[in-house]
Amino acid sequence: MQFIVFVSVTVFAVAFIFGSPLVRVFAEKGTPVYEIARNGFLIFPFSFLFCGLNIFTSATFTALSNGKLSAILSFLRTFGLITVLLLTLPNLLGVTGVWLAVPIAELITMILALVFLHQNREKYHYA
Repeated sequence: MQFIVFVSVTVFAVAFIFGSPLVRVFAEKGTPVYEIARNGFLIFPFSFLFCGLNIFTSATFTALSNGKLSAILSFLRTFGLITVLLLTLPNLLGVTGVWLAVPIAELITMILALVFLHQNREKYHYA
């Protein structure tokens, strides 16, 4: 688990710090596309802080033959929550809502993953 946290924080930091240089590879500085993407790279990397635990938890439940919980987590983080958030947040927040959809979906999924882990700790005998 410590390794997952380390990798998640490292990927977040790299994406957050090097977001602007990466955007410059694809868009000229000062253009509207550059500004939209640069602003997005200040928001989107937060999803990396949560997705590691989500993927790990989903894989754990798959390994423990609990496909139902694994599928719920996978569906929520990759389609269910993102779809709902993409249909609602842009109406409230504009383009920022588009960028926030994935980090919020990952955060909600992480909370649910922690609940699932806590609820099943005695069933599967992990600490």
